[in-house]
Amino acid sequence: MVPQVYRTSWWMAHYGAGSPKREKCFSNNPAIGELNMGKLRMAERAKLKVKTTIKTKGGGYQGSKQLKGTQ
Repeated sequence: MVPQVYRTSWWMAHYGAGSPKREKCFSNNPAIGELNMGKLRMAERAKLKVKTTIKTKGGGYQGSKQLKGTQ
């Protein structure tokens, strides 16, 4: 017998985190899908306290000054 594995992902910002941070999880319980609250909308992103990246003039990205040295 092969056990069934369920995969889901969610945004930590939906649960009060200061940055968006995407999480992924694998489980043998189908109820794990209830953690996914859908897309993270731009209005929700605007409310976040920590900006993790800054867009550069060349079109790239760099880490913001709000990040800790270990991040």
